[in-house]
Amino acid sequence: MFEKLGNYTHWWMLPMLGVFLGAWLIGGGYLLRASLHKKLAQRRPPRVGQCVLHMFLGGTAAALAGLVVAYLIYVIGSRADTMLVLPAGLTALLIMPLVAYLVLFGLLNLSARQSLSVALLPVGGLILLTVVLGAAAGIPAIIIRQRERDQNLALRNLQLIHRAAVGSYERNFGKPPRDLSELVERNYFDAKVLQSPGLPGRQVGFFYLSTPARGKDDPNSRRIFACDMQGSYGGRGRGVVLVSGEPMWLKEKAFQALLGEPDNEQFAEALRAAEAP
Repeated sequence: MFEKLGNYTHWWMLPMLGVFLGAWLIGGGYLLRASLHKKLAQRRPPRVGQCVLHMFLGGTAAALAGLVVAYLIYVIGSRADTMLVLPAGLTALLIMPLVAYLVLFGLLNLSARQSLSVALLPVGGLILLTVVLGAAAGIPAIIIRQRERDQNLALRNLQLIHRAAVGSYERNFGKPPRDLSELVERNYFDAKVLQSPGLPGRQVGFFYLSTPARGKDDPNSRRIFACDMQGSYGGRGRGVVLVSGEPMWLKEKAFQALLGEPDNEQFAEALRAAEAP
């Protein structure tokens, strides 16, 4: 679970984490003190430092409880071969405010009703902040992760294409496959392998030039074997596999630079013709 969670964390989230911690401890402490003063008309409510400590203890207990509950649900789902990430997260969000309230109830020495009234402002504010920052960090992280998955899938497919084409080349006494469809016809892989995540609407999303596998045994060769077609991934870049079998993801500018190298002159000319409107 934690390894997969790491795929959604990025350095640019650190400022958001700082804002959250500051709001949780300092802002939450002030809100708790203000709530005690307003709801209970206490002339001398606890000091800010004491309220900050209360919020720290309540928030820490809530976070631990939510983490434990989410982890248990996730493990149950994993053993049942079911992804329960969303139910785990929603259950944790329901458990956390309850635990925070129970901790404040124990610390404030008030009745259950008074504690609930007092806790609504600081805990409610913390929940609202969690939702806002969670959306601000989570939505871009999900988009970035999906892009990474698409890129990795494209590179995997390109590697399969290279491996199958080299195998066909060797079995047919140095005759390369005429096109990628031939590899499907010869049952080297399923037709889905030819579909690029960057161009999901096309049956064949990769370009391959039928030439002898010259340079396939040279690990330093920069000759392109196959690549994504133009327009993949919104123009952000392309997946490429070299004749050596090395896959790489290149931004469009870097791809054009590679395409302009002398070894790729024939490939570049054929690619431009294939991509011409």
